Amino acid sequence: MEAEQGLNCIDRTIKVALQANVNFYIKHPTESQVLGPFTIAELNRQLEQSLITLDWLATGDVGETRAQIEVQRARDWVALKTIPEISHPSLSKEEELKVDLDVDAPSSLVRVVLFFVAWGAVIFLMGLQNLVGVLYFPAGLLIMFPKGSDLVLEAGARQWPCAIGWIFYIVFCLTTFLAKRRGVFYLLYAILIMLLIINVAGCKSVMNRRYE
Repeated sequence: MEAEQGLNCIDRTIKVALQANVNFYIKHPTESQVLGPFTIAELNRQLEQSLITLDWLATGDVGETRAQIEVQRARDWVALKTIPEISHPSLSKEEELKVDLDVDAPSSLVRVVLFFVAWGAVIFLMGLQNLVGVLYFPAGLLIMFPKGSDLVLEAGARQWPCAIGWIFYIVFCLTTFLAKRRGVFYLLYAILIMLLIINVAGCKSVMNRRYE
């Protein structure tokens, strides 16, 4: 009941302010400093100029002093986006693309599952009996180059190319896992999958060659 009365109080404040062509006080959602009062036109202009956002809070100027406005209860403030006369600035195609790219990447749990599936598939395809050769696994990437099989065998014999390969995988996986943008995360993850497929194919090719 108290919450409903509070909402009614907010509605009345906004309606009175609009009907009487009264201005609005505004403030940032996380700050206490009160700005204004501003007309609806001024608020819309500030929104267009990105000086404020639709999440900023507003309350109608219905005669209180600034001191009274500054100590108003939280329920007396509403987000600008809830006021009908406030315009929602349109985004350009470039801005829409940026907003889309800024969408958060999948949750940590989803990312852990995706990496578990990727590397679990590698272990399954390589076979548990070959886990002793895990240190040589990155050498399989060399299969994509001319005379790849020979390069893989040579890298395995020298070992240091394999160490560099593992460093590359660790850095690449960490970069992918920590990606904050959805598009970037999935792009890097797709590249990782392609690299693992090539890597497994290279290792399998050399293993089959040895058994011939």
